[in-house]
Amino acid sequence: MRFISLYFTKPSTAAARPLSTAVAVAQIFTPRVACLHADQVVLLDIEASLALFNGPGALYQRLLGLLQQQGLQPVAALAPTAQGAVWLSQYPGSVLRRCLVLSTLHRRLDALQVQYISSLAPWHAWLQGIGCTHLGQLRRLPRQALQQRTAPSLLQALDYAYGHAPQLYTWEPAPEYFNHTQELDFRLENAPGLLYPLQRLVDQACLWLNLHQWSCRQLHFLLHHEKGRKAQPPTVLSLAISEPAWQTHCFLPVLKEQLGRCALPAPVIAVTLRIDHTEPRALHSTTLFPEPGQWQRNEQQLFDLLRARLGADNLLTPRPRADYRPEIANDWAPMAYSTGPANQPGADTMPTALPPRPFFMFAAPQPLTVVNHHPTYNQHTLTLVQGPERIESGWWEANARQARDYFIAQDAQGMQYWVFRPSPSRANSGTERWFLHGLFA
Repeated sequence: MRFISLYFTKPSTAAARPLSTAVAVAQIFTPRVACLHADQVVLLDIEASLALFNGPGALYQRLLGLLQQQGLQPVAALAPTAQGAVWLSQYPGSVLRRCLVLSTLHRRLDALQVQYISSLAPWHAWLQGIGCTHLGQLRRLPRQALQQRTAPSLLQALDYAYGHAPQLYTWEPAPEYFNHTQELDFRLENAPGLLYPLQRLVDQACLWLNLHQWSCRQLHFLLHHEKGRKAQPPTVLSLAISEPAWQTHCFLPVLKEQLGRCALPAPVIAVTLRIDHTEPRALHSTTLFPEPGQWQRNEQQLFDLLRARLGADNLLTPRPRADYRPEIANDWAPMAYSTGPANQPGADTMPTALPPRPFFMFAAPQPLTVVNHHPTYNQHTLTLVQGPERIESGWWEANARQARDYFIAQDAQGMQYWVFRPSPSRANSGTERWFLHGLFA
């Protein structure tokens, strides 16, 4: 067996609840995690996880690295027994705290002074009086006489530590929901200053997602304000991204943009992060070459940043409609967060091939001046080079019928325009009118 003990000597300034944060980190590596609140210890049984993380040394280093990212720096020990790992981590002196076999653990424990073992505190004075100062001397005493003069719990603790008896723990269950609140040490009056505490909450949320092998698209923050006569309801800040994610760096750029545009109605004294919906995590590709979908994910991350910076209503995407009238067929709508196919009613009835269309269309057709029966634009005479294309539709709607003859026109500089005139059946007699509807590249 292999156990890792994480001992927290004092409350952490970076994490409000260091033990619960350490449990969340530890459960990424193994489901067998126990929290010993009385001893300020988090204990991990890592035996079943060694092959997955390339051995105890690699797992030990990755665990401490993740804890350090959370602002936690516990005293860690690795040993073949749980109680032995706890004693090594709690020992204040200079001692080697990592061992993999029982013989090495026995030598390390024998060298520990009894006065620094907290679980033996009731017998410290008596042991000091008989000249028993180290664990090696204690375990060489006669067991029957030692039990008569102390308690069975002392011998039981020794047996647990030296691997002579199995020890049972109650393992912490993985939380099914994420709803964490963090109190701030001081009032924050500007939104960008909330980035650090909110990032800590996002880190914890990503640890929870990793624990369950889940991902999510939305994070909901509540910014709590001061109570009293001028109390205000919490400010709601929702962060949404297009692709489901489970890593902090996927949420952080969008969070920075949103905080930069957020105005706080009052100082903030606490923040809450809640996750309402999760999704199963997509499997990693095992192919040699990059996934084709990686380019789409990078594109969606750019769209998320633009949406947070410019506003959701200012990032548009084409939504063509099944209609021959250009003003109606050429429709735009705010870009949705979902990456699925857009809802395009009647898209299957759209023609598969259309005549050339301009890359830019005016919101409303622009009237042109007619000189010698030729349309002119910016004092340039336009010559018709292709057409006509008759578009006559909308007869089923009141005052929406269109009957136009479209042409591609060109000026002396080679610039091409999409122009039209009302079809002879709709034009007023004796009046020649031309309109500019679009520009070609």
